[in-house]
Amino acid sequence: MVTSRARARVREISDTELAAFLAHEALLAIRVLARRAKMSPEENSHAEIIDQINELADFCRDMQAADTPHPRRPPGGTAPSRREQAMHNRPMIYPWNAANEERRAWNLRRIDEAGYQWTPPPALATPLKDVPP
Repeated sequence: MVTSRARARVREISDTELAAFLAHEALLAIRVLARRAKMSPEENSHAEIIDQINELADFCRDMQAADTPHPRRPPGGTAPSRREQAMHNRPMIYPWNAANEERRAWNLRRIDEAGYQWTPPPALATPLKDVPP
């Protein structure tokens, strides 16, 4: 649900901008978890917090990969596959399709709260067997 404040400043965001934004949000969440564990260690399971931090760190790595431009042509001069073309056109296609429902909901909440508009990418193309790219 878009808040009235966010509705006033809704703007379209690209996949690469989104990847950078979500990585930043995940880093802030890591800081919150670390501070919470430090401030009240008796209230939190350290193993659970470490698992959450590890998951968010993995997510940051995935966002960095989505934010990094991929060459249009792979080494060797061969034409890119449909999958590679899709990943070039929509850098968030792999992270979005690989994410579970909980991660997708987290992403969409952050996008909404920031007042951004973003259209999730389609399903990732599956390789065709015995068909050249």
